[in-house]
This record gives sequence, structure tokens and C-alpha cells, in this order.
Amino acid sequence: MKKVLLFLSLLIFGCGGGQAAALIMTPGSAHAQPIGWDFYFFGVNTKTFKEADWKMVALGAATSVAVHTAGHYAYAWANGMSVKQDGFREIISFNENRAREIRQFAQAGFVAQHFVGLVLTTIPATRQTDFTRGYVAMAWMETVTYPLLHPDDGDLYLSHHFGGNRDWEYAAYMAVATHNVLRVKWYRD
Repeated sequence: MKKVLLFLSLLIFGCGGGQAAALIMTPGSAHAQPIGWDFYFFGVNTKTFKEADWKMVALGAATSVAVHTAGHYAYAWANGMSVKQDGFREIISFNENRAREIRQFAQAGFVAQHFVGLVLTTIPATRQTDFTRGYVAMAWMETVTYPLLHPDDGDLYLSHHFGGNRDWEYAAYMAVATHNVLRVKWYRD
């Protein structure tokens, strides 16, 4: 199921990739003249990226990862769980008697990350900022690649091991992440 969702997501966002030329006919000319080339990356015109404030895009992307991690820590703190950081992984002690809390701890990262993305894309003043573009793009990329990078560990695996359904959770995370990405206008007028 998750491979099908991943394939469909990549297919949808990959549509429009490639080059398109605009041709015009000048009066009295028998030949069409190209006026320029546009390159589209996942359906987004790359001219958009030339105008972006890259510091804000990078800050948004870094904040997205930080909010994911903070979601785990906030849930652990609220439920009296001890957590430590090992690189990009949050480590908690396993206690089978706390299966529900462990499952929710695993879910807390993506929930927090996508909730903040939803807030950023709902507020008109923040929806079209480069910070929000970086934030939602990073959240979407992290969600899309998560099953590929963490097939036998990570949040989805941990949630599934403690009674969650990784496929339904992944589908829900992808739906919200895709919704957030689609709410952002990726081109400039």
C-alpha cells in the first residue's frame, strides 16, 4: 500500500517535469522562432527559485526538521517519558505496558510537523513566504522518503510495532503534507 502511495505521489508531483519551449511566428517569416526555455522541476518553474530568499527557505526547512523532533520531546515530557537524542533519532526506553504512549510518541513528530505546516499555510500573511515554502517542502520530502529511508525502524515502524497502522498513518501524513504543499503558490506573479 505505501509503495503505491509513494509511486502515485511521485507521479503526480513529477508531472510537468521537463522543458517547454515557446515558439512564435513573426510577420513575414516562414519559421517559428523560440523565445526561451522554461525548466519545470516537479511541476514548478525553476524561475521561481531564482527569486527566492535562500536563507529563509533553508531556515524554513531546518525549522521543519526541528519541529518534528520537538514534537517527540514535547510528547515525552508531557507523559513523563525519558528521551535522549542520538543523531537524528530520538531514543526512549521501551516498556510494553506503555504501548499506547510509545505509539503516540512515535506519531507526535509528524503530527507536530504537519500541524505547524497547516497553520503556516492557513494564515494569509505566512502562506506565500519563502520560510513557509522551505518548511512545507521539507515536511513533504521527509514524509515521502520516510518509508524508503526507515523501512525497519523509525516512527512508522515503532508506531506499527505498538499497535498503530503504519500504512494508514503514512497515508494521513502524506495527505496533510501534500495539502500543505499545494496551498503554497510556487510561482511569482
